[in-house]
Amino acid sequence: MNTAEKVDPENTSQECSQCGELVGRDGSKFECPQCGYVRHADLNAAENLSQREGEPCTA
Repeated sequence: MNTAEKVDPENTSQECSQCGELVGRDGSKFECPQCGYVRHADLNAAENLSQREGEPCTA
């Protein structure tokens, strides 16, 4: 059985899913100046949401 979990979405589109650096987003491309990670911003946000699964949610 599949279940859904509430996850805090704050900064998911601005946080690098690889190193955690907060980066100002410019359009649909996410590019981290800290570690060089490049990805579509929506996919980066989805990775962050997936990584936050199981963390307490205050939103």
